[in-house]
Amino acid sequence: MGSVLLINDGQHRKAAIEAALIEAPELARETISIVLFKDEGLKRSQQMFADLNKHAVKSTMSLSTLYDYRDDLANAVKEVVFQIPFLNKYIDKEKDNLGKNSSKLFTLANFLRANRRIIRKNEIVDGDKDFLLAYWKEVFSQIKEWRLLDQKYLCKCTLREEYILTLSVTLQALGRLGHFFYEDKIAIDKLKGLGEIDWLRANSEWVGRAIDNQGKIIASEEAITKMCSLIKQKLNIALTNEEVAKENEVRR
Repeated sequence: MGSVLLINDGQHRKAAIEAALIEAPELARETISIVLFKDEGLKRSQQMFADLNKHAVKSTMSLSTLYDYRDDLANAVKEVVFQIPFLNKYIDKEKDNLGKNSSKLFTLANFLRANRRIIRKNEIVDGDKDFLLAYWKEVFSQIKEWRLLDQKYLCKCTLREEYILTLSVTLQALGRLGHFFYEDKIAIDKLKGLGEIDWLRANSEWVGRAIDNQGKIIASEEAITKMCSLIKQKLNIALTNEEVAKENEVRR
């Protein structure tokens, strides 16, 4: 125990542990595993450092969001997820990409991105969390296909193959839509019109927006804007100048 111990990898974790011990001294009773190597010189230590970082597995954005308590928006988003049963059930809180057989519909990372489109800042002020909760609760209650899935009248396979409701571009378009409700103080009950929209992939209105002429999904920023503008028209909400220009493109 009189040996000199050098940390080759984990300096940030060491600093975090030291900071945590100041706030919660009882953590000193906890243990963690470490691996010790005999020092064989600087060259060997440098190679070990390179090997460790080259093959390190980066955590997913969803998992990082789940464990991040410093980001106010991430904390607000997690509360929204946990308070809306549908979201809590169908959001994957660890993965960033879902397989075709996944039991989930969205990822926490993607849902966080949609909420960044609403608030557009990291700082959360009074009422923001309540707005996000009210907005998403209304969105998920108004779209009947999601209700049918939750009640087991519609299977996930059918929802994925025949509707656009599980697409990232759709979730982001709903996030963009939320910004106008947030910024312009539009009454939440305007969202009732979401239930009247035809969300089937076969709906020709999505062509040139979320679907190209060959039937492939478009996931660009432009697609998000064009999808949002169509939804706004269905809800009788005025378009921005940018959205009007994009609508003219679609019509052409």
